[in-house]
Amino acid sequence: MRINTTTLYLSLLSADGADNRPNLEGVNVKNGTACATDGTVLGCMPESGGFEGFIPSIACKAVLKGVKKDSTFQIDGEYLTRNDGVSFKMVENRDRGDFPDYACIMRDESSFKINESIKLDLSLLTRFENFLRRSGLATGVEMSFDDHMASVVLVSGEFTGVTMPMRKA
Repeated sequence: MRINTTTLYLSLLSADGADNRPNLEGVNVKNGTACATDGTVLGCMPESGGFEGFIPSIACKAVLKGVKKDSTFQIDGEYLTRNDGVSFKMVENRDRGDFPDYACIMRDESSFKINESIKLDLSLLTRFENFLRRSGLATGVEMSFDDHMASVVLVSGEFTGVTMPMRKA
């Protein structure tokens, strides 16, 4: 099955393994939506390649290393393969656990209760900047503030990102 390059770049928003939450260490693709989170940021976008499942970040990073702009990717069984033959075996962590239910946070854009909206340079939000620039989706976004969740919502084309509210000390 084909997988979109931008879906693999979502791994930049996933956990790095240091916090011992393997269910966040990759990109989850379900019902045509790819999502990644580390528990503080969440990014989702459509995935039309037909794949359903979990792609470990380590596999994404391995095949994206040295990627060319016109590269395409396939998932064949347990292998993630680039069109030039670079391949990485996706080892499934059986104790990974379920990917969080993101639907309560990432909902239809019109349901966010936006009270203010500003535009700013993405360099102020380094992690979103890294994903959006490397994937080629955008260099700037409109940033909105949701009253309901006390979170920041970023929308750029098909990509929607949400920052999680800070916990009170």
